[in-house]
Amino acid sequence: KTKRRFIPNLQNVSLYSDKLGKKLKFRIATSTLRTVEKNGGIDSFLMNAFSKNLSSNARKYKKSIAKATIQNSSKKD
Repeated sequence: KTKRRFIPNLQNVSLYSDKLGKKLKFRIATSTLRTVEKNGGIDSFLMNAFSKNLSSNARKYKKSIAKATIQNSSKKD
């Protein structure tokens, strides 16, 4: 009997970041894409996610989104 392999459905996607004003490229599972949409976009998804659960690419984007958020809030004051 052959063992069944469970392979995640990975897709290359570009998600638009409102805070950075540009598209971010990721290779994510379709289930993750649904979770991102449920959380209200890539910005809020990354800011609410634990860094240890993110890829190095996602961590880099999370840092830049955090910086952009801080800069935008200081400009409004």
